[in-house]
Amino acid sequence: MARELLRALDGRAPLALAKHTPRLDTPPAAPDSVENHGGSLGSCDTPGEEDDVADTTIEGGPAYVTGDPASGRAVVVLHELFGLTDDIRRIADRFAEAGYFAVAPNLFAPRGRAPLCIVRVMGDLSRGDGPALDQIEAARRWVVAQGIDEARIGVAGFCLGGGFTVLAAGRGKFAVAAPFYGDVPRSQRKVAGLCPTVASFGDRDAMFAAGADRLRQHLERLGQPHDVKLYEGVGHSFANPDHPKWSRPFAGLPPLRVGYDPEAAADAWKRVFAFFDETLTPVDA
Repeated sequence: MARELLRALDGRAPLALAKHTPRLDTPPAAPDSVENHGGSLGSCDTPGEEDDVADTTIEGGPAYVTGDPASGRAVVVLHELFGLTDDIRRIADRFAEAGYFAVAPNLFAPRGRAPLCIVRVMGDLSRGDGPALDQIEAARRWVVAQGIDEARIGVAGFCLGGGFTVLAAGRGKFAVAAPFYGDVPRSQRKVAGLCPTVASFGDRDAMFAAGADRLRQHLERLGQPHDVKLYEGVGHSFANPDHPKWSRPFAGLPPLRVGYDPEAAADAWKRVFAFFDETLTPVDA
């Protein structure tokens, strides 16, 4: 699947050079225990257009950190193929506004120059193992070190990050998962530790739509609570409102048929927060 996705994107501009929508707000100050950085954090980093974009160095590498760990519940947010963009940072902020401590690790930055970093990370996804998954686990451990119980940490991801969400949850270290239109392994052995999962796919996404039934089957066989929905009439990235400018001429084209759909996105987010809130209840509930 990783090779197929690379072929589908062949001919586009280098991902690390893509420009992104400016931030709507300044990122929160990093905790005292970590180092704060501004601007580019690595040759495969994807900073925003404004100088105030700042990420944090945590265990495993750079990450965007937002929200209050005192909330007692957290989400590790995994970025799409475009990298740790402002769109992903805003999604992390959305979790923070809903009462979660959110951490979005940059899976590309530690892996060298573009496009090699992208190829390496996608190789980890294809194999179901490797440094990218180790980095996700390091982010989870860092969240625990901030005082959050392991049983109150979820994971959510989009596109590339959706596939890593399934794999990371399949290792049995997260309490709840929310993959959006990501790759789902055919082998149940790769996801034997799956947790309660709320997942969203678009039926016009020819590359990933089949993952909805596959994931549902895995979860049913493992006896895990789940809400897996295949949205009619929408394609890939339907819940991501912002994409790099260079990618917009390709919107709606097969096989992915990328395109934001506000109605489907609103419903998906409603399902995610209801599912997460039920699984990761607030400390004072």
